Amino acid sequence: MYARGPLRLLELLIEAYPPALQQRDPKGLLAMHIAARDNTVLIPVLRTLAQCYPNSLCELDPTGDLPIHCALRHRLPKEAVLELLDLHPTSIDAQDSQQNTLLHLALRFNGRDDLIEHLVKCKPGVSACACV
Repeated sequence: MYARGPLRLLELLIEAYPPALQQRDPKGLLAMHIAARDNTVLIPVLRTLAQCYPNSLCELDPTGDLPIHCALRHRLPKEAVLELLDLHPTSIDAQDSQQNTLLHLALRFNGRDDLIEHLVKCKPGVSACACV
């Protein structure tokens, strides 16, 4: 229930000006990139942004990161990372500008065994030891 306030505000803003989701801020970030860098973001906010502008999940920020890369670099909770993966499953193969995969980033920035295990299961044939 606590999520309804921020989510309703987001819905009202999108309703008032839908093109805002496709516009970048002065740093070149979309709303989805900004949300994916906020480790307090609510999963319904990520879902709403993705539903209203699905392409935001596959757009790069100025550093060459997808939103899911941002989420891992900024240590978002496992649930938020997995939500982004569910919303954009092909991102499991996506590399950032330095050729880091999601597994590389999870090992480097997150270090949570349960998240790393999930990413390995999503990518059969890859072991965590092969990526360090």
